[in-house]
Amino acid sequence: MRNQIIYPHLGVYAGPAPSHTGHFIGGDGAINNSWDSVNNGSLVFPLKRVIESSYSISCPRINISNLGEFGTISRPMLNETQVQLNINYLLMGLINEMRLGLLANVPLGISGQSLIYGTGNVSPISGLYSRDYSVTNELGYINWPLVSREPRNMFIAIEKTNVEFNSQSAGSTLQNLYNNTNIDVYGFGDCFLSSYSCSASVSDMPTVSIGMTASNVEVYSSGLCCDIPSVIPATCDTRSGTKFSIPNNFEGSGLPTVMIPKDISLSIIQRSNSSTQLSNLLFKSSELKIQGFNFNFDLPRSPLYSLGARLPYDKKIQMPVICNLNINSIAGDSSAGSLANLVKNDEKYDISIRLNYQVKSLFTGVGICYNFIGARFNDGVSSSSLSSRQNFNYSFSVPMSPEDSVNGFFMTGYLGIPFGQTEDVLLSDDFDGGGIDVLLMEDDSPFSIGATGYRLLY
Repeated sequence: MRNQIIYPHLGVYAGPAPSHTGHFIGGDGAINNSWDSVNNGSLVFPLKRVIESSYSISCPRINISNLGEFGTISRPMLNETQVQLNINYLLMGLINEMRLGLLANVPLGISGQSLIYGTGNVSPISGLYSRDYSVTNELGYINWPLVSREPRNMFIAIEKTNVEFNSQSAGSTLQNLYNNTNIDVYGFGDCFLSSYSCSASVSDMPTVSIGMTASNVEVYSSGLCCDIPSVIPATCDTRSGTKFSIPNNFEGSGLPTVMIPKDISLSIIQRSNSSTQLSNLLFKSSELKIQGFNFNFDLPRSPLYSLGARLPYDKKIQMPVICNLNINSIAGDSSAGSLANLVKNDEKYDISIRLNYQVKSLFTGVGICYNFIGARFNDGVSSSSLSSRQNFNYSFSVPMSPEDSVNGFFMTGYLGIPFGQTEDVLLSDDFDGGGIDVLLMEDDSPFSIGATGYRLLY
């Protein structure tokens, strides 16, 4: 008998967008609810390398009182129940970002083909801001994915027995495609991404933290063919008839690995002189020893209510969205400069953070690249003491626009960082800026789920 729930019992999943649509797709690209068809693929995908998940529920109430009385007459809930979902995971590629609705330029995973969005940049938040429910045709499907990437349903599955959540063996039979009566499921309906942050430092793994707001929480005693947790805004009733199933999360051998600190490099180029020698920052940039970085952006939301509705119909992003980058370093030699000149010139900087493959056989090149194009200096803090080296911490910021593919924050890279060499997938457009990047993986299964004739990337 199990008397506690610990981390081997849990799995975290993301559903498709928008949250009220079908959660299955046929081999012909048609969205449907037929979980029992062997030609169907589930559009509920596991998040990889999750290390922590938590959620909180808040029911804000309004006090109604009357003159001459001590107590309250009523305490109704006039606003929606606040459900906050937080997820932390180790960085192994950009697969989780894509499955959460952020956009990145990733390879199609087919030999000889290039990045999904070509050589240009795509704003990570463009799919979250858009309300265009037409089909993108990025993967050749007829009905999926859509241009708009939110809201979506999230799921936390819990193994009922005292065994590992991923102990099932993979197989081709219908029973092996899904986890069914052996799990409980927490479903979070109509989730919107509210925050994203990534951090890495010396002797610490790169970690991502995301926050989401949801409209509903449903608990299921099965993970097979259940009604989705999405709710109807006008009535606050759950949407019946639209089903989901939790897919088998077994990955087998040849698993992708995670990024490690020694494989990270950072460069800053000052636009005015196209140089890595940054003027007026008071320290020689070439002498700074980077100890760590973190970047983050919040997505403030503006709920769209209507009279007679219990819940908001939408939660649009309020612009502007600012991405903040903080860099911690050990200072080297000082450099001649002036704070007055720094303020007067208000330079723009192009900052690149590259996370390389772990060195394994033919593994070369960049696995993930974060670009901050047109960033501006915010602040710098220098400190020294008897017991430590002189440190210099500085921060930059850059606005993010869903329609700007020239300036802002952008992500480029592979869906997963593979562990071993079995198949070479070459990119005709190398985002590393030099040489040819080679994607080595056992097959597509660690990064996608197969449907007849296609591979689903996210």
